[in-house]
Formats: sequence, C-alpha cells, structure tokens
Amino acid sequence: DLQASGKMDLRKMSSSPRSVSIDGEIRPSGSVNIDSTMSVDAFVTRSGLKMTGSLHSSMVVKGNMKLDRGRVLNLQVDMPKDKMDILDIKTKFFILHNDQEKEQKMMEDNRKEFELCTGSTVAKVTGLELCGQLHYVNASMESRGPYFPLTGPSGLSITLQKRDSHTGYKLLAKRVENKRSSIAQVSFDTPRSAVAR
Repeated sequence: DLQASGKMDLRKMSSSPRSVSIDGEIRPSGSVNIDSTMSVDAFVTRSGLKMTGSLHSSMVVKGNMKLDRGRVLNLQVDMPKDKMDILDIKTKFFILHNDQEKEQKMMEDNRKEFELCTGSTVAKVTGLELCGQLHYVNASMESRGPYFPLTGPSGLSITLQKRDSHTGYKLLAKRVENKRSSIAQVSFDTPRSAVAR
C-alpha cells in the first residue's frame, strides 16, 4: 500500500530568479503473509508441518521545500512516528494434528543472533538510531539436519527509532549578493529537541 499526497508550485521554475514550492507526505506500507503446509491426510486423521512467513513494512515521511527567487532555500522534514519498521521478516513452524496447531522450535543447536545499531554518536547528531536484528539456526555443519529455512524460526528486522523529542528537521540556506561581496548562510535545526544541535 502506498499513500501519497501533496502539492507543487512550479510556475516560476523556468523564469529567473527561480522559485519552487513543494509540500507533501508519503506513507509506504505493506504486509505479506505466506503459509506453506506439508501434511499426510489419512481420512480420519491428518498430521504434518506448517511454516508461516510474514513480511511487514511501515514508514511515514512528511515535508516541504521552498526556493524563493533562487536565494533562499527552506527545507523541512517531519518525523510523525517515534518508530518506523523499515523491514520485518519472520518465519514460524507448527506441528499439525487434525485441526490443532502447536508451535515448534525445530533445531535448537547453533542458533545465531545478531544485532547492530548505528550507536550513540549518530543518535546525538541526528536524533535517530537505525538498528538491524537477525536470528536463524545454522545447520550447515549438521550432516543430518534440514536445509534452511526448515532449520527453525528465523527473522530479520530493520527499524528506525527516534532517540530525541524532536518533531523533524529544518534546513535554511540563504545567499546574499551585492557589488562588493557574496555571503552564504546555512542553518540546521531540530524543533522541540532536548539536545542542542
């Protein structure tokens, strides 16, 4: 699902000095669920293995940009959500018996889990932290083990989390020229931030 809304004023883009105004919001999100079953049906009873997989993503970006007479650029990007799931993939396994399902851990040995985040320095500068998590069962050294993904539950997730109270980002760039000099000014702000940037 992709939702987008906004407006653009490009009427003064071709004339000099150039002016542009863009205001919009984009909300890409999606969810996919896949169920696969391997079972034996003996008329009076049924048993087997079921694997479920899910993929989920949900983000929101809102902002506006204004260029005034080619001299003043005003850019604002809002962060309306505290946490955004860029990507979340999970698999689970169930033993089937007739109409009942019981979740299974499958192989327990050599389970691998990794987590990596951008850290406190990036969080202090941007107010955001990007984290990735991965878990799976490594059965490559097991001669009698199944092949991936049948080794057991696995998952991958990438999230973007706000680590400050700011509502977004503002960038202002100005250029002032006269006969003697040319002066440029750039300012960056994170409104309602607890950290001075």
